[in-house]
Amino acid sequence: MKSKRNDSAISEILSTVLLLGIAIGLFSVVYSITIPTQTVQSSPSVTIFGYIQNENIILEHYGGESISTDSYILLEICGNNTRVNISTPFLSDINNNNEWDLGEKILYDTEIQGLQVEATVVNQPSNSILFTG
Repeated sequence: MKSKRNDSAISEILSTVLLLGIAIGLFSVVYSITIPTQTVQSSPSVTIFGYIQNENIILEHYGGESISTDSYILLEICGNNTRVNISTPFLSDINNNNEWDLGEKILYDTEIQGLQVEATVVNQPSNSILFTG
């Protein structure tokens, strides 16, 4: 008696694996085309020195990367919050490149005699805090 070999199960398994491979490949291509990759912008590395002089709040760029004028400063003066954009007239832009660079200052003139002041510099492009004090 001759034994007969049945190869039909192998062809069904191979066709299933092939169909799964095609489906996964098509899904990957469609996903990569329709869903754009999102890049996270890193926070600039910067050193900022803040002080008060003659009723002026002064924040000075002491080193590191330039800060774009899209960034802003949150000032809390005796519990009242104020948003100050990093641009003229507050920015002393020495080299006129519309960025806050090394040696340049932000000068905010207000009545602060005897009041508590808190400043926070926020980088808008990376949505990160660069300075608080």
